[in-house]
This record gives sequence, C-alpha cells and structure tokens, in this order.
Amino acid sequence: MTTAPQHAQLSRFQRLVYELRTEGGGRGQQAASVGVGVFVGCLPIWGFHLGICIALGKVFRLSRMKMYLAANISNPLLAPLLLIAAVQLGAFVRRDDLYGLSWQEWRQVDAAAFGWDLVIGSILLGVLLGVIAAALTWLLSRPKTALHDFLGHVADRYLPASVTAWEFARNKLRADPLYAQVLFSGHLPERGRLLDVGCGQGLLLATLATARSWNAAGHWPAAWSPPPELDLHGFDVRARPIEIARVALGDEATVTCGDARGATFQQYDAIAICDVLHLLSRDEQDDLLKTLADTLRAGGVLLVREADGSAGWGTGIVKTVNFVRGLAHFRWRRFAFRSADEWRRTLADMGLSVEVHPAGAGTPFPNVLLVARVGSGIERSTKQA
Repeated sequence: MTTAPQHAQLSRFQRLVYELRTEGGGRGQQAASVGVGVFVGCLPIWGFHLGICIALGKVFRLSRMKMYLAANISNPLLAPLLLIAAVQLGAFVRRDDLYGLSWQEWRQVDAAAFGWDLVIGSILLGVLLGVIAAALTWLLSRPKTALHDFLGHVADRYLPASVTAWEFARNKLRADPLYAQVLFSGHLPERGRLLDVGCGQGLLLATLATARSWNAAGHWPAAWSPPPELDLHGFDVRARPIEIARVALGDEATVTCGDARGATFQQYDAIAICDVLHLLSRDEQDDLLKTLADTLRAGGVLLVREADGSAGWGTGIVKTVNFVRGLAHFRWRRFAFRSADEWRRTLADMGLSVEVHPAGAGTPFPNVLLVARVGSGIERSTKQA
C-alpha cells in the first residue's frame, strides 16, 4: 500500500487522501479495482458496498476509491435496471425461463424462487459487467513508466501545501507535455541561472529541482541524459501560487512575487515564460520580451510557450478555455494571441536566433515552444525518456 511522503507538516487528512489517490496505481491494479467495484455494485446488498470495497482494497491492495466509485453503478438511476436484469438472468440460468412483464404475473411469483434468482443473477451479472469494465479500463489506461514515476515525485512536493495544490500538480504535470519537453529537449544550458516568469506554483522549477536532486542521489535513470544543474528563480504576480511554490521548493529555488511588467531583472542564462504573454496587450508583450532578451547573458536561451494563434479550431479551444477560466475567477480579460510565425518574427527582430517546436503533443492545444538564443549557444546531446 502506498505511503504518503514523510513530512512533518502533513496532516492525517493529507496522508489519507494521498493513500486513497495513489494506492493500486498499476495498470493491472486499476483494471482490477474497477472490475471488482462493478461486481460489488451489482450485488443487492445496498448499504454494505462501501465496507466491502474497503475490506477488499486492504486485502488485495486495490484502489478503494476507484473500487467504490465503480460500485456506484448501483445508483438510483441504474439500480432498478440492474435489479431487473439480474432477476431475469437468474431465472434464465436456473429454469430456462423469464419473468413476465404484467403485474398479474409478478403477483404470483414465489418469493423463495425470486430470491434465488436475484442472488444467482446478481453474481453472474456482476461477473459479466465487472470483466467488461476491467477490460475497458485496461485498454484505456496507460502503463506506468519511469517518467510517470518521476513526475509523481515532483507532484508530491506540493502535498504539504494543500491537497488541492497537490492534485493540481499531479494532473498538470501528467497532462501537459511542457515539463518533460523542457527537461529532456537539451534547450537549457548545463549550468547557470534560470528564471521562470509567471511561474505560478513553480511546476517547472519543481521539475528541474527534483531532477537535480535525483541525479545527486543517484536515482536518475542511466538511460536519461543528465539534467541541467541550474540556480532556480521564479517570478509571479499572484501571491497565493508563490506561497505554494515556496512550500514545495523550500531553499531549492528563490521565488518572488511581483509584476514582470516594468520589473528589473538580474542576468540569467535561461529564461522561461510559458502561457503568460497572451494575457498581456501586444505592446506589453513586446516590452516584456525586450526586457527579458536584454536580461540574457551571451549564449543564453529564452523559452516561450504560447498557442499558435493561426491554428484555426485549435486556437478556438485555447481561447474558450482561457475565457472560461477567467469567468471562474470572476475576471474579464482580452487575450492577445499571435501566430507562431508572428512570435518568431517578434523575437528575431530583437536579435535572437529562433527555433519553433511543437509543444502540444497529446493535447488538443496548438501550443508551440519558441527557443530563442542570444548568440550561438551550446547544444547538449540528449536521450529522450
């Protein structure tokens, strides 16, 4: 059974949530958890499903949460249909017969026969539906990889901050290819100072910090290229995400709360600004990019992740997501998107050499990663995870 990371600040609630969310995480265990949960849900012993799921989860090391969620197939909407199907299946197996649908026929049903039909039919129906659910779960789930395990450890840094911050980190790190792409692409220098502008709760910084600590401790997979050894800094205008980043990163990074517009920065070897520029006006975008370009040392690299504003329906999805997110925070914003070629020309006009790389693999978003360098820069050989 999974154990929560040892940390003095973790409450019993945080440890319990961690255990419930991470136990039974293997592909086979996930499939078994869902299949057994559906089987339990088909049993006509309402009120005992939760207890059975807890007991079976502990004995067989399955996910109690996934099991109980699957057991809720027996909900007020579906329970009557399951009951009828079970009784009919039991009658067909036991007597090669089916119950009639008229009220007069139901009034003449023998109670003992009905009970046995229900018990046997529920077991058979549960096995059938459970096997189908387990097979579908197996097909739809992805096997755990070394990268999956690594990103899970990155997310675990956020558990002491709050369960919400941890859940956000887990889902964001696994759904967004940016963090693995930046880590393994070879765009970053081997050493130096990195600034993440608009760092939020510091997911990119946490990814790089975890890679650095894994490498130092000898846990870094031999098949992966050595991670960069960077002095990490973050900057964001929002106070709450900065507080979360400080809890997650401790003294492994320096994070500052402030508005990047008009700010004065020290010199850096690498700067990342991801999903931030479209929130600014075009003039503000140009001013900030010029400031960041001037902040880079010779050979430094600026990483810009934005949506390609010329990607048609894909851009529409990005705009809709940002609009809904703004409404959720009771904010009305006008967004300034540019095409990938416009971003490239803007950075090139500042004297940077620019490469454009796709950055939306596995998502519906037409994101691109612009790699802009001051001077020639030094390429590192890489091997993908």
